[in-house]
Amino acid sequence: MSKPASNIVTGTSSSNKIIKLKETILRNKTRSAIDKLINSTKDGKRKSIAIGAYDIRTGRIVTSFAKEIPKIIHPDLIKRANKIGGIGSHGLTERNIVGVCAEFQVVNKLLLQGSKWSDIRLTKAIRPRTGQTIPFCENCKKMFYDIIDKGE
Repeated sequence: MSKPASNIVTGTSSSNKIIKLKETILRNKTRSAIDKLINSTKDGKRKSIAIGAYDIRTGRIVTSFAKEIPKIIHPDLIKRANKIGGIGSHGLTERNIVGVCAEFQVVNKLLLQGSKWSDIRLTKAIRPRTGQTIPFCENCKKMFYDIIDKGE
């Protein structure tokens, strides 16, 4: 009698490798989309920050610069923002306004398109003029701590 393959029974080894590979592919596609956003936008290199987010379930990718507070904001994002002072406040910072960050823009867009919070991953933030990654502001760290892509 042959032994059953353990990874088929538990679904761990092969499944985890496939999930990690899918996330790596989505992360790389999102980075390319960020570059395309920067290079195809007039004065894109002069913007303060660019970021991307992707949905690990649907494969949907969105990118954005920091910009004005969206007119329509998903209720889950409003709840998170309220925990740090609310949309339009400085939140945990002295300079940044909650709702303006690129991170807020992309998460809101994915949520409004039907993504579940737990399926969203944020890439690192990019400074367009240098191409360097920059740390998230304290507001974004607090609001998005559980969806920041750890694989980068």
